[in-house]
Amino acid sequence: MRRARALLGALTLALAGTAASCAPPAAPPEPAARPRTPRAPATAARAATPAPSAPSASGAPSASGPSSASAEPAPASPRFPPAAVTPPNERTAAPGDGAWSELAPGLAKTLVHPHAFKKHVVVTVVAMELARLEVHLAAGTLEPEAKGVPAERRTGLVPADQRARLVAVFNGGFKERHGGFGMRLGDDDFTPPKPAACTVVLTKDSRVAIGTWERVAERARESAGWRQTPPCLIEDGAPHPDLKSEYKSRKWGMSAEGKTDIRRSALAVDESGGVLYFALGEWLTAPELARGLLALGVRDAAELDVNYSYTRFLTYPADGGAPVGLVKDVKHARGEYTDRPSARDFFYVLTAERSPRGR
Repeated sequence: MRRARALLGALTLALAGTAASCAPPAAPPEPAARPRTPRAPATAARAATPAPSAPSASGAPSASGPSSASAEPAPASPRFPPAAVTPPNERTAAPGDGAWSELAPGLAKTLVHPHAFKKHVVVTVVAMELARLEVHLAAGTLEPEAKGVPAERRTGLVPADQRARLVAVFNGGFKERHGGFGMRLGDDDFTPPKPAACTVVLTKDSRVAIGTWERVAERARESAGWRQTPPCLIEDGAPHPDLKSEYKSRKWGMSAEGKTDIRRSALAVDESGGVLYFALGEWLTAPELARGLLALGVRDAAELDVNYSYTRFLTYPADGGAPVGLVKDVKHARGEYTDRPSARDFFYVLTAERSPRGR
């Protein structure tokens, strides 16, 4: 019995060896796979595919198609009135400083005291909402001097067909002999531009750009008009470096007696470009005017005319009444700008054409 079991075990081992020797040889190992860029998941690929453009009213796809997804969004309308202004100096701030009050639709007013200890130094500011208003430039009958521009194109008046929408008038720039700063209005070149001068540009889409000539020259050539002033008080949010020097700051003008703490005016735009500021400062220097404007958070600012007789901002009531000065003792002739021509250039503000006032 034991012998039979041994023979059976030997036979089993022999058969197992025969089966192993008859199996096909193992396949050789595959070469290492080349590295490949991983494929994005199908869901991500679908998300990246532009959605079909919405059909137009006629049922056809929009002409803008998928490219509209990469177009820059339209800038948001700026807040109006602007946010309250933090007084730059608590010591000289008066009650109500920095709070805005409405002058007229699209116009708001506030006060800023920019001096560290002189309380009589004050800047009265008007904010203008450009989405609701239009700003225009007009030549005076005498200023700027330009022999080549006929008298009928420099009437010194707000055009008669626009007076029903007249909201405000404010002064322009220096006289020709006080710096020779340039101006163009429509197709009329009054004075050629000065390279380093600050330039107020009125674009054809009722916007206002302010900057050194080299910076805005291209826009100025395609604009409705432009007016130059001394170097920009503020550009890209920074004050002009020469304002730090008492001697160099005299390039922004002084009185006939050589005083620098005088009445001054300025025009500025905010970061959005949608709010225009007019500032009228009393008993202040150019650096103090710039300090008051910086408190507003403006991006660019140009000084306009200076001195008591030439600086003004007038608002025109909707009922056709007499204009009202922004501050006391605004010197101007009765009916000037509407019935009596102005010898000096000026800016005037209208309600947007879509919302006439009916004056």
